[in-house]
Amino acid sequence: MQVTQIGVVRSDYVEYMSAPQQAALNPEETGWVDVDPAFADGLKAFDEFDYIWLITWLGDDAVRTSGPLKEVPHLVAHLDHEVGAFATRGPFRPTPFGLHLVELVSVDGARVEFRGVDLIDGTPVLDLKPYVKEFDRPTRTDTASGWYGLCDFDGVAKRRGILE
Repeated sequence: MQVTQIGVVRSDYVEYMSAPQQAALNPEETGWVDVDPAFADGLKAFDEFDYIWLITWLGDDAVRTSGPLKEVPHLVAHLDHEVGAFATRGPFRPTPFGLHLVELVSVDGARVEFRGVDLIDGTPVLDLKPYVKEFDRPTRTDTASGWYGLCDFDGVAKRRGILE
């Protein structure tokens, strides 16, 4: 299998623990992807979309090649609720791909500006895809969010200074 890096994220965050946990918890802050000029032609008509998917590599230090694949996520640490790595959206998994739904602000040459930063500066970008509501939105409106239903997202946002 071969994976090609097509660009890199640029943001104000330099450490994993300082970055917001999810793009939706930081909807106004902007960042951008510097796309390798060799792939810039692939951005034609990309600016016609309101939202895009960033597919990223969350770092070799996040690869979980041994040890437990279960953890108590920090979002529910107070409940001592253990879940498997595949039931989380975190980076600590056998293959740490990141999937980020962000709002597209602009495309200028090989630079893609977006809102909803939850990535550290220098994060490798493996692919960009348009969000298409007809394909990406679930057909049912009563979808379950598993253990995430136990989370106090407003509290998380307040602790991180995103909400007042």
